[in-house]
Amino acid sequence: MPTRYANGWILYDKVAIPRPVEQGFDYKFDPSLHETPVAGDWVEVPFGRTTLCGSVLEVSSTEPVIPAGIKLKSVLKVLPKEFSLPPEIQKLAKFAAEYYQYPIGEAFLVASPPKLTRKLKARIPKPSHASLNPRVRELNDEQKKVFEMIFLNVFFGAKVLRREIATPRLLYCSKG
Repeated sequence: MPTRYANGWILYDKVAIPRPVEQGFDYKFDPSLHETPVAGDWVEVPFGRTTLCGSVLEVSSTEPVIPAGIKLKSVLKVLPKEFSLPPEIQKLAKFAAEYYQYPIGEAFLVASPPKLTRKLKARIPKPSHASLNPRVRELNDEQKKVFEMIFLNVFFGAKVLRREIATPRLLYCSKG
């Protein structure tokens, strides 16, 4: 039986988050606060310590089975209907996710309109090179020389690398 609040019934949404996970996540939804979403609509939901947009897989009035001690989080916002996926595209994305063993949320994101994809990517800060690996530092002189030799080897063949690294004796033996 759905929970009844003074301002209306609570619905439950299963939301596909565009992250590398196989299943959708359950959220509460109070229809009196927002327009009721349908399958294919995009909603903003709390996910861990952040807020993400996900696509609604299904809407139900029955409470999902969840482990004891876990509280469902609520849908924060329903995105405009212009971002919704038509039923045919939802079906195709679900098939592709299952067939190619691809996360359902990421399949829905790939199938979404480009306008939504641009909006979501604009909210994700682009990592700088140093933030990807905090141990990245400037190359020292020896590392620069090795890097340059590898670069030259790739573009000008193995002769350059052999000439730089080999001892004069080895070069003399290889000429003869």
